Amino acid sequence: GHLSRIANVLVGFDMSVRADVPVGEILQQKIAAISGMELSIERKVGKAWGVMEELAVPMSERIAWIDAL
Repeated sequence: GHLSRIANVLVGFDMSVRADVPVGEILQQKIAAISGMELSIERKVGKAWGVMEELAVPMSERIAWIDAL
């Protein structure tokens, strides 16, 4: 906890210090954005699948994300 806070403060002062965002968090944000789009479920699934390809999400985890749509 404390080390994370220090790292976050350093990011604000030194651009060479970068906080890595976990793939799961990025995926969650992108799936939520896709879910909110006014598209057919087929188009949403296609977009979600593209995001999962881009992020190299393992096949075994993809179905749960697709079900969430």
